Amino acid sequence: MFTKRAGMAVLLVAILLAATIVEASVTLPGVRNNRIDFLNWEGLGLGAWGVDAAPSDDGTGNPGAIGQIDVGDTLDGILQAQDVALGLGGLPDIFTIGPGNPALTGFFSIEVTSKTPLTGGGYIFGFGANPAFASAFPGLASGSMLALYEETGATAQDLTITGTHAANISTITDGTLVLDLGIGSSADYWISRAGTDVPASLGGSTEFFYGLSALGGSVAPFVTPQLSPFMSALDPVQAPYAGNINDFVGEGDITPLLGNPTYNIQSDDPALVQVIPEPSAMLVWGFMAFCALTAKRIVRRRRK
Repeated sequence: MFTKRAGMAVLLVAILLAATIVEASVTLPGVRNNRIDFLNWEGLGLGAWGVDAAPSDDGTGNPGAIGQIDVGDTLDGILQAQDVALGLGGLPDIFTIGPGNPALTGFFSIEVTSKTPLTGGGYIFGFGANPAFASAFPGLASGSMLALYEETGATAQDLTITGTHAANISTITDGTLVLDLGIGSSADYWISRAGTDVPASLGGSTEFFYGLSALGGSVAPFVTPQLSPFMSALDPVQAPYAGNINDFVGEGDITPLLGNPTYNIQSDDPALVQVIPEPSAMLVWGFMAFCALTAKRIVRRRRK
């Protein structure tokens, strides 16, 4: 026979399970579709994460010219969420920059896997994982391209883009990994449409789109895939991906960042991630509700 103490123990377990799910992230809460407004900074032509250091870097068999973006090159950068809103058109209700606010920051490393000339000029670039990225940062999955971290309370720090890339990564990884993102299925993509392959001339006509899988992180078990509202079947570049279902979707437009010692392009990137438990997680919710009701009845009987 259950005792009052046993009933309270069951209720406590239910509460702890609920807290585990609800508090997976402060900045990416459920149950909702979160729109994240990122600022993103990239370094091009800056040593190890820049463009061709030598013509042999091009992996297509057609050596790329020094100073051009070619297959085999890697591009690295950082990003910081400015705010989070409910849905694509919602007003921000979670602010993730400034003193006292939780910080949602991240960094990425991607490798050029394809370069297709466009009629009339410009290129379509395809990106995949940089194999060295995940191995350099324990905790990231093989195939990782973008990692998001969360910090709360007094330890939350905003990024300083006048600092070094290494210093910014150190600030980012002080937090908790909430999403590790990459190419996890045939539906995933990261592409860019650019008017040039010369980094110094990027901007204005350069845009990118991605649809990625959640490979890990505290929020990953609760992510539900969705269609990207940023992709159009009427656009010949976007059309091959417009019907794809992905865990994390977004877009961005690149503009020059002049006078910065570390990063020389930036972008303003909206992204969407839907944090809604899958049916298996809903079973856990159902179990918790059952536990809570059972405990309540046990306590009530004991009082009588």
